[in-house]
Amino acid sequence: MAFLLSRSDTAPLMLERRHVKRLVARTIEDFRRNIGDSYTMFTYAPLLLVGLLRWRLKDPLALVAGTEPLADDLLGIIDRAIVDLEGRVNVRESLQRRRNKFLPILYDIKNELQGEGTNPDLLLDIYNAGD
Repeated sequence: MAFLLSRSDTAPLMLERRHVKRLVARTIEDFRRNIGDSYTMFTYAPLLLVGLLRWRLKDPLALVAGTEPLADDLLGIIDRAIVDLEGRVNVRESLQRRRNKFLPILYDIKNELQGEGTNPDLLLDIYNAGD
């Protein structure tokens, strides 16, 4: 699903609110699974989230924090992930690498949810972080 939403301009246009609610719940659950863990399976969650933001092709005001509870929920889980990643000390080198890759991405996603995004390469950044 994340791949379709992130690659196709028509896939986000086919989404209805019920689909978005379900996918947001899945995204939040994927974030929760990684918080407090090693973030080895983390690429899918931000990729799905940014793919969902492409629903704005259909509804330009969709998933904007402060105007929609779904966006507020997403913003909350991103904040939890940021606190988790930034708050860890004495981490393994592998987690340190993932943290260095994903923290800037999480801040960019947060900006997108707040309607202030400026990174046109965000999807590419997420793909590259998975390497």
